[in-house]
Amino acid sequence: IQPSEVKETLLYQLNSMLDYYGRDRGLVLFRKYAKRLLEPYNLERSQLIDFLTTQDPDRFILNIEGLFAQIY
Repeated sequence: IQPSEVKETLLYQLNSMLDYYGRDRGLVLFRKYAKRLLEPYNLERSQLIDFLTTQDPDRFILNIEGLFAQIY
């Protein structure tokens, strides 16, 4: 799977979960899903913790954008 596809999938699923569950609950549930999709990128522990503890969906999106900007 290409990194661009993973990024698109992450953003699509995040937005779907936010729409369905609301911003707070949707992000909490999504972070578990995101961890699995991010595993192949061997993130440093500090990066992974930042993803998994982010409380703000907008910040999470910025983290995704930043990560995949580094990968491309």
